[in-house]
Amino acid sequence: ECKQQVEETWKQLYRIHPGHCKALKNYGMYLKIICNDDETGDELMEKARNLENNNLESANELEVAFAEDTAIVVMKAGNCETQGKITNTNTGMSILFRYSSMEVLDQYVNIFMPKSISVKHNKFLEDYFNTGKERQLNNKSELYAIRRTGDLFCVSMLVKLAPSLKEDIEYMAIIRERCKEYSFILTDMYGRIDSVSELLVGMLEISQSFFRENEVYVQLLFPELIGMVKDCLLYTSD
Repeated sequence: ECKQQVEETWKQLYRIHPGHCKALKNYGMYLKIICNDDETGDELMEKARNLENNNLESANELEVAFAEDTAIVVMKAGNCETQGKITNTNTGMSILFRYSSMEVLDQYVNIFMPKSISVKHNKFLEDYFNTGKERQLNNKSELYAIRRTGDLFCVSMLVKLAPSLKEDIEYMAIIRERCKEYSFILTDMYGRIDSVSELLVGMLEISQSFFRENEVYVQLLFPELIGMVKDCLLYTSD
C-alpha cells in the first residue's frame, strides 16, 4: 500500500513538473534502495544531473547577459536582403564597441567585424539562406571583433533565437570581451595586416587609419616573423 502511494505521488509530481531535479534524485534513490530497480533509478538520477548542469549553464548565461560589459545585439533572420540587419541592442554594445545605438540600428552586423571576417560572414549568411543549416546557433565561439575606433579585440559569442512577439524570426548575439591582457594582429595568409589591437597601435606609434588606408605587411613591422610566414605558405601550398 505504501509503495502504491509513493508511485501515485511520484506520477502526479512528474506530470506537474517533470524537470524537478530533487524529486528525480529522491525517486531514483527510492527505486534503487527500496525496489532494487538499479536501471530505472540510475536513469532518473542521470537525468537529474544533466538537468542540474543545464540549469547552471542557463543561470550563468543569464548572469552574463545582464552584466554591464556584455553586448546584446538582436538581428533579423528573414531573407537574404535583410538577414543580419541589427534591430536592437543594449548599453553593453556601446561600452564594448563604442557605437551609439542609433549608429548601428538597421546596419548589418558586419559593422562589428574586421574586413577579412566580414567577407566570410557574408558567405556564411548566403549559405545559411540557401541551406537552412545553423551551425553557430546555441554554440559559444571565440572570434575577433572591431571597435568603432578600428581597434581589434577578442570576444566570446553565443547566438540564440531571440524571444519575440513579431512574426519575423530574429537572432540574439550575446557578446563579451576575452583575453584583455593580450594584443592581436589579424593578417591574411600572406601577412597582409587587416587590423591591430589598441595596445599595439600605441606601441608602434602608428594610427589605425594608416592600416586601413595602406597595404602593410606584418613582416615589415616584425621581421622575425618572415620565416614563420614562409613556412605557413609552404604548408598551405602543399
